[in-house]
Amino acid sequence: MIEILKIVSLIFGVFLSGYAIAKIFSPFFKRKKLNKFIELVQDWFDEIDKNLETGINLSVLNNKESKITSFIEEKHLYKYKIKISKRFIRRYLNKIGINKESRNDMNLFFKYSRCNSREIYLKDFWNSLIGSFLKFHSAYKNNEKELNYADIEMRIKFLRQYLKIKEK
Repeated sequence: MIEILKIVSLIFGVFLSGYAIAKIFSPFFKRKKLNKFIELVQDWFDEIDKNLETGINLSVLNNKESKITSFIEEKHLYKYKIKISKRFIRRYLNKIGINKESRNDMNLFFKYSRCNSREIYLKDFWNSLIGSFLKFHSAYKNNEKELNYADIEMRIKFLRQYLKIKEK
């Protein structure tokens, strides 16, 4: 009877230690996934940026968008929630050059980051980024005066700073 208890406790100990190790190392794996996500988004953005004047190949762009969306699904990044703290807001507004008295202003943060709320899932953020591009592209094709390229560019800069990834 005691031998069976030893075996059961050994098996239980192995599973528990494996779970603890997975919990310890999971942030490192998540960081790697988020870095890859940013790399894919930057590639998507570079495709827009370099082909804006000559004409954007929408089929190539749609292919990149579907790769990013499937990457989010495969790596379970749709569960990742961007939670914006007051400290991050101050740091972000400092980085873009807002004076010290105004660094706690949520309206300024929303204006410059182009982020819609203080909490947003990564998948929803990605979908809003695609929506911003489509809105911009439609206005660009129709030669409208209200072109706002910053809606795309500032969201990517916000995401890079939130995930603490330096620009290349």
